[in-house]
Amino acid sequence: MACLRTTLIFLFSAVFFNYAKEDGKYTTISGYENVTITKSNFEKDIETETIKIIYNYIKEIKSDAFTAVPNLKKLIISQNTVKTLPEHFDGLEKLEEFVCEETYADKPELIPLIVAHFARNNKNVKVLRVNDGSVKNLDWILDFPKLKRLALKRNLIQLLPNNLSDRLPSLQYLDLTFNNITVIDDRVFKGFSELIDLRLMHNNINTVSDLAFKNVGQLKALLLQNNSVAEIKDVTFKGLHNLISVNVAENRLDSVPDNVFHYTPNLNQIVLRENTITFIGNNAFRGLNKLNELDIRNNYVEAINGDMFKHLPNLVKLKFGRNNIVVLKSKTIIQMPQLTNIDFSYNLISRIEDEAFNDIISLEELNLSHNEIETWNPKAFKNVKKVIRLNLEGNRIKIIQSLAFHNMGIRKLDFNNNLITRIEPDGFEGLSSLESLGLSGNSIEEFDKETFKGLPKLRCVDFMNNKMQTKELIQQLPKVKHVYTGTTNETDEIESRCYNKRIM
Repeated sequence: MACLRTTLIFLFSAVFFNYAKEDGKYTTISGYENVTITKSNFEKDIETETIKIIYNYIKEIKSDAFTAVPNLKKLIISQNTVKTLPEHFDGLEKLEEFVCEETYADKPELIPLIVAHFARNNKNVKVLRVNDGSVKNLDWILDFPKLKRLALKRNLIQLLPNNLSDRLPSLQYLDLTFNNITVIDDRVFKGFSELIDLRLMHNNINTVSDLAFKNVGQLKALLLQNNSVAEIKDVTFKGLHNLISVNVAENRLDSVPDNVFHYTPNLNQIVLRENTITFIGNNAFRGLNKLNELDIRNNYVEAINGDMFKHLPNLVKLKFGRNNIVVLKSKTIIQMPQLTNIDFSYNLISRIEDEAFNDIISLEELNLSHNEIETWNPKAFKNVKKVIRLNLEGNRIKIIQSLAFHNMGIRKLDFNNNLITRIEPDGFEGLSSLESLGLSGNSIEEFDKETFKGLPKLRCVDFMNNKMQTKELIQQLPKVKHVYTGTTNETDEIESRCYNKRIM
């Protein structure tokens, strides 16, 4: 099917051209059907530095096809169907970048041989991308002393050799996404002293040896998501003192032990979402003074406390949605001056204790939607006066009490799909900045005439699917620009109504 689709494109878009750019001349072969690539294609373009062969149905590529281009630096063969590949390409002595990806060949096993051949005569290659090539091992990777970037995505690699760094001493970027790797041995990355970005996503990794990354001291990004890793320990990350981002999402972790990130003091981002985590040690994130984002969504955590976060003075985003948290205890989130976004949506929270949020002076968005909250606790916040958006959709709140959100600076407030029957007269008092109010999907029958006083900036109220008559509501909101009333069964329409309108 892929070949048929490609052929249809060729019939209508055949083109062969060359052009100059500031960094050298380009020659592109695109949209041909049953073309044979020979050196005659390039004999008039001897100054070409980049050749792109894309979107073709190629009958054959001759081994000497590129010998007519002595200064070729970049060769890109992408999104083609090739019937016959040679076992090697002659020339390419000055090639700096080779890309072969999304190319269907009758004998894909020849692609690594092609690379191995020109590697014997070329020590200048800096970028090598062989994706979708049915590569099974790395034995074909010879000496590439200047190689900076290596991508081998969507191949069949199972084992990584222990001496790879001897052949790739300058490597800075390595992407092995979508392979069949199962084990990261403690010798695999030994010697990669310049490696900065390591991507191992979408493999079958179930074992990461202790000290596996000890000798990759310059590493800044480690991506391990979509594997089967069941345990991480402090020694897992030992030696990674320059690490900025680590992603272990969609694995099989069941705990985050104390001091697990002890050796990574410069971390800016930790992603642990979609595991099976039930336990987080009080000192799991100790010493991470530079952490900006912590993502633990879609796990099974039942309880958290302030000790977990007390060592994160620069945290900006805390993502804890879709866990099993029942209670937010007093001083759970305390003295985090940079924190702007908190997500506790889709938990089982039924109670928020006094001062659960304490001295969060920069908080702008708090998402508590889809929990089990029955009574809103006005005392849950202390010195929290900057919240722009508060989402309480899909809870079990029945009454909005007096002074519930007094002086919190809220601009968007969402109570959609609760059980609200009554709003006390001064329930919205102190919300002088409120612009959007979501009350759809409740059981409100009437308002006190004082309910909406003191809301000079209110411009949108979503009151769909309530019991109150439209006329009565509009009479109470004569200056509000958008008032949504009536009934609808289209719950997804909420996304296009009041609560998600842009704040001007």
